[in-house]
Amino acid sequence: MDKALHSDKNYKLQPEALESIYILYRITGDRNYQEYGWEIFQSLENYCKTDVAYSSIYNVDDANISKMYSMESPPELISLDKFVLNTEAHPFFRRSWE
Repeated sequence: MDKALHSDKNYKLQPEALESIYILYRITGDRNYQEYGWEIFQSLENYCKTDVAYSSIYNVDDANISKMYSMESPPELISLDKFVLNTEAHPFFRRSWE
């Protein structure tokens, strides 16, 4: 396996792993997946939560967790004047009210 895939120790608040665990629980009914999800939720609350939002983490292996105080959402990626995002962050073209 590519070593570069394992060299990044950042956690960037990407929900795909947790979503996959939820789907596995729904498909299998295995309550272990609920426990895994609960552990992830508790870790987010303990290590990522700030006063106003949740932060990415520089190194998940570091005992002294350092927050990045940023979320991945580059403003140049999509115009919020032209699009609105649903709860899954899918862009929808904004209708003109004129």
